[in-house]
Amino acid sequence: IVNVEVTEGGDIAIDGFSGECNMLSFINCVNNTAAGDDEILLLENLIIGDTVFIRVFDTNNTGEPAVFNICILTPPGNDFCNNADLISVTNGITCFNPVQGDTRFATGSGGCGGGIADDDVWFKFVATADTHAITVNVFSIIDPVIEFFVFYTGASLNCTMDNQYFFNNAVVGNTYYIRIYSVSAE
Repeated sequence: IVNVEVTEGGDIAIDGFSGECNMLSFINCVNNTAAGDDEILLLENLIIGDTVFIRVFDTNNTGEPAVFNICILTPPGNDFCNNADLISVTNGITCFNPVQGDTRFATGSGGCGGGIADDDVWFKFVATADTHAITVNVFSIIDPVIEFFVFYTGASLNCTMDNQYFFNNAVVGNTYYIRIYSVSAE
């Protein structure tokens, strides 16, 4: 993930290339935002150890300089189901060990009833009772979506566009997966 933060002027576009300087192969490009706004370029299926060349340029062609900061990031570790972060279950009504999540720069893997799952992250827990309350304390995403999956079938059990859900009929000892993403395409 290439994140370009515009600090002054310009309608920034980003290109990604692989190969050598004298023979570059195009990977991907982006120019989705307006002048003065940041851009994010997603580069997928890269080969570890290969050099990637990034070109940042101003599409306004005004001759005025564009000033920006550039950062190369990786998606969150729990961006995919097989890397879901384990959440410890707390007995009672107070959460003693909350797990921090972040959907920034996460990629999508589908979606359930509502929203665009272009920024989903995954968590899992082992049921300790037949009912569990799942709460998402929202700090940066607007309108979170919570979706539940059964481990052994991969089937979606439920989907809610709320920051809290009471999950009933859990089987003690079974692992359940939770996918969280924002309703918006941001």
